[in-house]
Amino acid sequence: MTSARLQAWPASAEKHATSWIIAEELPAYQAEVTARRSLEVERARTAVSARLNAEINRLSGEAMLAKENEDLGKKVKESTENLSRKAADLESRLVHRLELLERRAQVSAKPPRVVSAALVLPLELVDSDLPADVPMHAKETKEVERRGVEAVLAVERIMGRDPEEQAFNNPGFDILSTADSGDTIRIEVKARIEGAEDFFITHNEVLVGKNSAPNYRLALVRVSTVGPEEDELVYVLDPFASTDLGGLDATGIRIDWEKTWAKGVAPI
Repeated sequence: MTSARLQAWPASAEKHATSWIIAEELPAYQAEVTARRSLEVERARTAVSARLNAEINRLSGEAMLAKENEDLGKKVKESTENLSRKAADLESRLVHRLELLERRAQVSAKPPRVVSAALVLPLELVDSDLPADVPMHAKETKEVERRGVEAVLAVERIMGRDPEEQAFNNPGFDILSTADSGDTIRIEVKARIEGAEDFFITHNEVLVGKNSAPNYRLALVRVSTVGPEEDELVYVLDPFASTDLGGLDATGIRIDWEKTWAKGVAPI
């Protein structure tokens, strides 16, 4: 897929997006809104009916009592006519209010209006259109991370330890490496394409690094654009000794790549 084809696509983006939304998303969304609206309307209908009917019954009862007193020639605080008129007004108000609620319960969907759209493509379809110095977050992030882990696994084996890559969702570290003595080292791998300015450390990664020192390594892998044979690797020992997350609610922090790299040593 060429850049020219990518530029031509947005001309029909709204049409395609609108058709898909109407067919795939709108029915479920309308059903969800209708169910929620029906519940709200039913609660309002119950509350309105209870309140107005109670007032209507009170006024009707007072009108009957006033009529009896008027027939006996007694003086009344409010006439039967006024009380009956108030009750009738409330009855009309109740009918009108229930009609409004009934209309409110009727939900209809209008055709959606697409104000923006995005086309997500596999990297391999546009890789030839990206400049060689494209930032790492926009190009082959997974490949960069994979090369970093592979580099650390290889170095650990060369040093005579038995490294085991952890599950992707393992919190705190990427590799558990075991020495012949049985001692283990936890290793967090951060790989970036050469020229990167910083990297992100999560709250869990910092805690594991603090709690596991000195049996912990932060492995920094500078991934070369030339190829894996030019990748560089250093280990940072006890990297988070002075790191302050600024509160337990912090998700993590960004750390300067070059300053941290300068603290690194050859893998040990």
